[in-house]
Amino acid sequence: MKFFKKMKFTTKRSFEALIFLLIFFGIFGFIGSRMGMENMMNTIMRTAHDLLLYTVLYLMGITVCRVLWVNCLWSLALYVC
Repeated sequence: MKFFKKMKFTTKRSFEALIFLLIFFGIFGFIGSRMGMENMMNTIMRTAHDLLLYTVLYLMGITVCRVLWVNCLWSLALYVC
C-alpha cells in the first residue's frame, strides 16, 4: 500500500488503466471462450442494434414530435392573439 501512495498521479492512472484492461479483456475472453467468438460478437452486435433502434431512435422521435407540437401550438397562439 505504501508503494501505491508514493507513485505519481499519472503512474497511478496508468496502473489503474492496465488493471481495468486486464479485467475487461479477461471477462470478454472468458465469455468468448465459452460461447465462441463468432456467437459472442453476433450477440453484442444484435443487442447494440436493438438498443439503438428501439430506445435511442424512439426517444429522439418522441422529442422531435413534442418540439414540433409545441411550436405548432405556440404559433397558433400567436396567430389567434
